[in-house]
Amino acid sequence: MELSNAIISSSLGCRLAHRRKAQHAYVRGGGLDRLLSFSEAKVLRTALPQQWSLDPAQGDGSEEREAQALILANPGAFVAKNVLRPRTGSGVTQDRLASGGQIVTEPDDLMNLARSDARAWYLLFRKVALLPHEAEIVHNGTVQHLSATEAASEVAAFGCYLDDGAGNVIMDQVAGFGARTRPTQSTHPLAAALGYGALNAVRT
Repeated sequence: MELSNAIISSSLGCRLAHRRKAQHAYVRGGGLDRLLSFSEAKVLRTALPQQWSLDPAQGDGSEEREAQALILANPGAFVAKNVLRPRTGSGVTQDRLASGGQIVTEPDDLMNLARSDARAWYLLFRKVALLPHEAEIVHNGTVQHLSATEAASEVAAFGCYLDDGAGNVIMDQVAGFGARTRPTQSTHPLAAALGYGALNAVRT
């Protein structure tokens, strides 16, 4: 594909780098240690989520056995995500379950996945506890109030990377930040949206 006349927005390497399987290799496969100094890798590893492969063929199988033990002990404390599929759609406008992008969150579903052959395509993550807060959301011109237990927010950093195709980096810098807020309960009328928020001035 890289040698074809197809026009793509980024290289295949960039597209693969943000897949969960690549992130798993950074954390569990020693990828960070090959790319960064020991001290830098140690600091970054503390900020990355704990994860375990559910693939019994991964390494000597010990990682999958550890994951199975964690699920059995407390299935409500973990979620499973497809290793290759990114988040796809909101689950309302697109069937994320059919596309493989749906996150497995319910304990019973997680237990069923752990017993199926499909588990080989999933990674296990420790569930992050929400920090709920009060918020005001503007939806279709109307201000919606969320109480101190009804809203949760997340912050994301965006990067800009450009090279000349030969591995020489032209630009590699932080490009801006974004934040979004959503209801904590999936049954809330506004929960169908991915979130409400804004970006700062993203640099280009």
